[in-house]
Amino acid sequence: MKLHLTIFYVCQAVLFFDSPISAQNTANFNAQLKYPVTPKIEVKDTLWGTVYKDNYRWLESMKDPKVISWFKQQAQLSDAVMNTISGRVELIAEWKSLDNAQQAGYYPPKEANGRFFIQKISPNDNVSKAYYREKIEGKDILLFDPLTFIAGKTLMIESINPSYDGKKLLIAYSEEGAERPTLRVIDVDTKIMLLDVISETAGAGDWAFDNNSFFYSWIKAVDMTDPDAQLNTKYSCTNWEQMLVPIRIFLVPKVIQP
Repeated sequence: MKLHLTIFYVCQAVLFFDSPISAQNTANFNAQLKYPVTPKIEVKDTLWGTVYKDNYRWLESMKDPKVISWFKQQAQLSDAVMNTISGRVELIAEWKSLDNAQQAGYYPPKEANGRFFIQKISPNDNVSKAYYREKIEGKDILLFDPLTFIAGKTLMIESINPSYDGKKLLIAYSEEGAERPTLRVIDVDTKIMLLDVISETAGAGDWAFDNNSFFYSWIKAVDMTDPDAQLNTKYSCTNWEQMLVPIRIFLVPKVIQP
């Protein structure tokens, strides 16, 4: 993943620095590109007496066939330009070999009751896995592997958060970089994933001091014009009762006891 991003920027540099730089060269190059036609469809919003115009609001309708076609044409144009760069295949092959030679990468550890919880990326992986150690110099013990957790799914860990007693690990994972992670809890001693699944969230918060509950933001609706689209909640890992509090995420939530 990080390799692909690096290749894009470097290839972009090769593309523009392969010949003497000048405003005329850039203008000539841009004139040769046939960008997809992007119609201007004006939309007006009036906010506090000021009118704001947006000519490209239609591009936000990601299920519209016209929008999908526009993005595909953009991708095809980018691929066509990138494929003209000489030495690109050899450069990618060299970077892959260097990437495979790297040592494992570690996220900052999180300590809980003497245990240390970490995310580690192995040299041949593009995503991290969740591990823990009984002590800082101990061996890494695998708790969660997003590459094998759901067959046929490309998952990545968004965050890990251990309970204060170090006996549970809250994991937020998403599919292919989506911004609505799913939350699951692992019993650290048994390495068993608890059955309940919390989907469509805006991320996990902190554990409560009882070590049986944690806060998170649940997305009630993808439509952000819905005033109750995101609600603060407390989720109990003991009795698995979900308590929704209709307070916006920006405010400190009130916890309602059942």
